[in-house]
Amino acid sequence: MGRLIGISYSPWTARARWVLGLKEEFYSWEPYRPLLDEPQLRLSLRRPVGHVSVPVYIDDTGNYDDSRLIAEHINSFGLEWDLFPKEEFEALNRWIQRAEDFAFAGRALVVRK
Repeated sequence: MGRLIGISYSPWTARARWVLGLKEEFYSWEPYRPLLDEPQLRLSLRRPVGHVSVPVYIDDTGNYDDSRLIAEHINSFGLEWDLFPKEEFEALNRWIQRAEDFAFAGRALVVRK
């Protein structure tokens, strides 16, 4: 069983939760509060300095600190269908980049307000 640390309203966290739901992976959910929880996150990741962000999925095999890395990790255990089919890899990367662009734009608008 793993732990997912994230922000409930984050589109990146939503993607990680969606993938974990596909695998019906049992995990504990830990909401992240940026100022209060950063020291604990750094300790969990063994990263005392440098950039840290959520979502983070932690299990017996390691720490995965990006929604795509989480998806690739869960996909490696085998799902009903492959999330990263080789024949669609370029198209998939374009869609992922579009989703990233929209998520960053949305965050910029929210933060500005």
